[in-house]
Amino acid sequence: MSEEVDRLEDVADWYETEGFYARFVETGFKIIKHHFKRERCLELGCADGAMTEKLLDQFESVVAVDGAEKHCRQVRQRLNDENLTVVCELFEDYQPDYRFDTIIMAHVLEHVKDPVALLERVGSWLRDDGRIIAIVPNGNSLHRQVAVEMGLLERPNEIDDHDEDLGHRRVYMPDEFENHIRKAGLDISDAGGIGLKPLTNQQMDDYLNEDIQNAYLSLGEHHPHIAAERYAVAIPPTVNSDR
Repeated sequence: MSEEVDRLEDVADWYETEGFYARFVETGFKIIKHHFKRERCLELGCADGAMTEKLLDQFESVVAVDGAEKHCRQVRQRLNDENLTVVCELFEDYQPDYRFDTIIMAHVLEHVKDPVALLERVGSWLRDDGRIIAIVPNGNSLHRQVAVEMGLLERPNEIDDHDEDLGHRRVYMPDEFENHIRKAGLDISDAGGIGLKPLTNQQMDDYLNEDIQNAYLSLGEHHPHIAAERYAVAIPPTVNSDR
């Protein structure tokens, strides 16, 4: 087992979509689904299948790829669907059998060694009018700025112990995120924010009720620069931005 796979398995040992984070995934899905181009979907980084389950209702076929065997087992057990193919392989090694209309990369680019090279590679898997929808944690998030004010971080996008535990190699500021996409030879047809949180996920669960959590989640689209996550819709440079 390679060092990279070991890292992914370590994260998979504790990863679970529940509580506030589950509502966060639901919010993100509602935002990005308007950008889906349907038939074939590739999901890079399926984790425990929380997003995969929603994608199966939107596409004729879904291929879910993850480098952690534990996650792949979870998804196979959770979702017994003839339209789903689960592949356990590192993204850098995966080679699809066909091209896709929509490729989802949620919480991928902050983990990999060379995000630009991966985006270049993934871009070649798109159909001519396809799109990549990428989501990353926002280094400029309100809760990270609060941490700076409290002296817990020196700068908002600093890699802290929690980021290390999550396997993050970087925490993207909005400009850096979009620059990496453009360096990969892709255009950006749309971008924005997902969710707003003044506290960590665990603190949101501990101190705020569901109604207050949902109110914060709805604010991310209105305040994208300080949202908890950023998304971008990347397209081949010859495709116009009409959905």
